[in-house]
Amino acid sequence: MIIEIDRLTTEDVDDAWRLSSQVGWNQTSDDWQRLLKLFPTTCFAGRLNGELVATSTLATYGDVGWIGMVLVDEAHRRRGYGSKLFERALDAGHDRSLEVIGLDATDAGREVYRQYGFETVVGIDRWAGSLRRLEADEIEGHDADHGHVEPIETVEPIANFDRTHVGTDRRVLLEHVIAADDAFALRVNRNGRTRGYAVARSGRRQQQVGPIVAVDGIDVLVLLSGVAKRVDGPVIVDALRGERTESLFRRFGLDVQRRLHRMTEGNPRSVLDGDAVVAAAGFEWG
Repeated sequence: MIIEIDRLTTEDVDDAWRLSSQVGWNQTSDDWQRLLKLFPTTCFAGRLNGELVATSTLATYGDVGWIGMVLVDEAHRRRGYGSKLFERALDAGHDRSLEVIGLDATDAGREVYRQYGFETVVGIDRWAGSLRRLEADEIEGHDADHGHVEPIETVEPIANFDRTHVGTDRRVLLEHVIAADDAFALRVNRNGRTRGYAVARSGRRQQQVGPIVAVDGIDVLVLLSGVAKRVDGPVIVDALRGERTESLFRRFGLDVQRRLHRMTEGNPRSVLDGDAVVAAAGFEWG
């Protein structure tokens, strides 16, 4: 049966959420609404006789595109529908002449995406568990001169900082997430200058912590300590792989739940992963 591909709409949110829940992903219906709000022309639906059976999305930040939410209903798999939805999102990126198109892939997905010319740039891991709360005297090297953690209500204090360290403008995403009723954001303020920030929001099963962007390890420690004081229950963090993150998140009581691969089309391109980037907004956001 030939699948029809058109735009995903707000009327599809319940069915789209059913697909992501079916595979155990952490997105809420609000996450789907957010994708549709921010990127209405690049969220795609695959339909059979009018029924939503597959999805894909393309988030865009300037010249950067990020493919995510490639899902197929379990009753309709192994018929090539996932490939067609992925290709539709990829074509949308090509139509917009994006400089870089990226995605996060599982081991199995990596082999598929290599056939489309994607190559691995860096590993990205999903850490999960309940954040251990560090006491102030457990954060070596931190003092009043280093800066203090404070909540922020708008994107303004961190927008320029994020653009500088991430390499593209994610203001529209950060603004939308920070304004959500089920989210909060913290920043490290040193004499009026931002040294780092972290955002946390609700998920279907666990709270999602990210993005986290910070100048140095002490800033990350104080941010995660601040997050730990404000969340109850389990969290997940999608963190770029490295020695710093391995020791950091284990110190906070988290363990690796999934290991994925950050990939870009063509030659590997560093994107959304500057030296100060600790954790992504999520696999679907880049």
